Amino acid sequence: MEYKDNVLGNNVFQKLQQTVKNDKLPWFFNNATSYTDSATPDDFSFSHLVVQNGEVYSSLAPFLEACVLNALDSIGEPIQDLLRIRLGLITCAATSTTHSPHVDYEHPHKSGLIYLNDADGDTVFYDQFYDNTSGMHSQDYSKEQSFTVHKAVTPKANRIAWFNGLRFHASSTTTTVDRRLVLNFNYV
Repeated sequence: MEYKDNVLGNNVFQKLQQTVKNDKLPWFFNNATSYTDSATPDDFSFSHLVVQNGEVYSSLAPFLEACVLNALDSIGEPIQDLLRIRLGLITCAATSTTHSPHVDYEHPHKSGLIYLNDADGDTVFYDQFYDNTSGMHSQDYSKEQSFTVHKAVTPKANRIAWFNGLRFHASSTTTTVDRRLVLNFNYV
């Protein structure tokens, strides 16, 4: 699990922020922020799916794909296939809540997060990895784990975090700003 600040050039990052913070961008409500069947009152979020498994869901796809590829070039990270691009928005809460540990896909992949604003809602990375040979769904697998924190990364505008996609991770609610904005992507 690694991270780097100022991953995108200033002009590109400013355009990315303007695009995502536009009040015309449609956001879709998610009952649970991570893949869980036991959501708590603060375990909801909004998302905007851009690309998933080769299917384009948003007119923002060309621009956001270029942002992701620029970020990966900036950190020297090779890519064969872009599996998903998704924008995530978590609103401010009275107290900080860490959501359920999860993985985005159950097969080997890498994941990346580009934080679009400063916030106090850390992303928590755990020592535990999903064993995709276990025959168990990752949700069921996670219920049998005792999670220990590997590292927490605080959202900072224009910071990228990238990691083995089978590492369990979780987002947290922000308590100091109106929203936590992240460009989430998965790739091989």
